[in-house]
Amino acid sequence: MISISQSRRLRPRGIGAAVSAGLLATSTLALLAAGTRPALADPPIMGWSSWTLQATKLPAYGGTSGMTWATEARIQEQSVTMKRVLGRAGFTYINLDSGWSSGQDKNGRRIADPARFPGGLKRLADFVHARGQKLGLYLVPGVLQKDADDGAVIAGTDIKLQSILFHPARQANSFGGTSQIDYSQPGSQEYIDSVVALYASWGIDFIKLDGVTPGSQGPNTIDCGPEVRAYHLAIKKCGRPIKLVLSWAIAPDATDRFAPYVDAWRTDWDIEPYDKTLTAWPNLASRFKDLVAYQGKSGKGVWNDLDSLDCGCGALDGLTDDERDTMATFWALECSNWYTGDDLTRLDEHGIWLLTHPALIAQDQSGNIAFQKQGGDLQVWANYDAKKKVYLAGLFNLSGATATVTCDFASLGFSGEASLTGVLKNVDLGKATDTYSVSLPSHGSLLLRIKPKNPAPAVADSGKAR
Repeated sequence: MISISQSRRLRPRGIGAAVSAGLLATSTLALLAAGTRPALADPPIMGWSSWTLQATKLPAYGGTSGMTWATEARIQEQSVTMKRVLGRAGFTYINLDSGWSSGQDKNGRRIADPARFPGGLKRLADFVHARGQKLGLYLVPGVLQKDADDGAVIAGTDIKLQSILFHPARQANSFGGTSQIDYSQPGSQEYIDSVVALYASWGIDFIKLDGVTPGSQGPNTIDCGPEVRAYHLAIKKCGRPIKLVLSWAIAPDATDRFAPYVDAWRTDWDIEPYDKTLTAWPNLASRFKDLVAYQGKSGKGVWNDLDSLDCGCGALDGLTDDERDTMATFWALECSNWYTGDDLTRLDEHGIWLLTHPALIAQDQSGNIAFQKQGGDLQVWANYDAKKKVYLAGLFNLSGATATVTCDFASLGFSGEASLTGVLKNVDLGKATDTYSVSLPSHGSLLLRIKPKNPAPAVADSGKAR
């Protein structure tokens, strides 16, 4: 068995095969289809997450064991810096990722490692709340078998934790290490209620549930649907607004079933290369291909999550400035959760400019998701603002050499003349008729605002599909 603090591991590339509804039990489908809450109206979250720094092999951060980097003092340092440098732009969430726990209470609920969090997470939550911020933490589905074997009793009941598990034990998530809860057993919902109630009492505002299947590169025979619903119901009861985000690479075919219960889902493998940089171009480039399967599945409060926006620290990120621009532009167009994993104490001028760019943030928070109009190495993604009667189009050169990318206005839904503006630098690019072409460096991009002389009356795939 492994602990939650050991549950993350290097993940294989790519999205797993689409998962059919037939993998879920009929009873589970009925529960998920019931949908106990409407989609939220909240925009994507903005903030910072600890995993990128935990995951790098740089000695100053994760080194050989990323589970020890995150401490109360270091999280406080990132919180203070986020408030000072990024606070005015709307950065709010501080997410404490895997490795925060080293034990459990008598009721089988994970508690903070006292060596690294001597004040517990309640004191850390109070610290970030005092700065107008919110605190998140990381969990995986299931129960550590050791918790059950130690005779834990579900809080507020006389029910043994062991009695709500499947026998023989079933793997509960894609990582392994925990046993699956049998939600037909008395006390199963009460256990999750007790877990969420404890964390709510600490002041937790955000839960990342990782290793969720269908998705997460499988095994996709594991059905996490009942557990996701249980967390949703527990959050409703706890008396505190808590966001719930699923990770990682949730199967596209499962998103409709999870949508009534969550605020976002990860769409891809980790952004981190698990090396001596925070990210790398291949990890970023894969998202342009993989996200196509999620088009039309997010919006209106349930967002695609492209993972940490690691574009703030230049060489430390492992990206060129052109690649950093491409990353921020794509995250904004897709209305992804807008959180970085950079060391906020080392942000450079270009990184701060990107992370706090008013036009990028406005697009990200608008909920108006861009759709792919042109694929391959020379891509175009665009949306339409019906109120302003303008298009926003991202032109991307994903190839290894300078190339010309062409935006065909007909693919956006109109023809004829249009006025063009380069959004990042707010540059007037003049007028064009029917098409616009631009030479872009390798891995470079251009975000265009396109105002047609005669716009189309409507665009079917405006991005607000949910």
